[in-house]
Amino acid sequence: MKRIVVLAVSLTTLALFSLHAQEPTKMDLKHYKVAFENDQVQMLHISYGPGERSVAQQHSNSLAIVLIDAHGNFTVPSGKVVKSSNKAGNLLWDPAGMHRPKNIDNAPFEL
Repeated sequence: MKRIVVLAVSLTTLALFSLHAQEPTKMDLKHYKVAFENDQVQMLHISYGPGERSVAQQHSNSLAIVLIDAHGNFTVPSGKVVKSSNKAGNLLWDPAGMHRPKNIDNAPFEL
């Protein structure tokens, strides 16, 4: 019985996350700005103020350059929170997926 309840809660969380997850450039213009785009690639400028979070979002495979040190949490559809800390100048690869980002620092960050 306990497994059924856990499975039901997990599926409900995933479904709700999926319903609200969309491309960040359409849902969160405060944090995501298109810097360049053609039929092959889209380049974004991403910036978060201290403690700011975004909506759940779906993104394609991504390569990011950290411009200002970034310390964040990413909540994934399972409800798990993944912590991330990166220094300015780091290159990051992130495969396509869904998450809800949050800046957990008292300083802004940019990618």
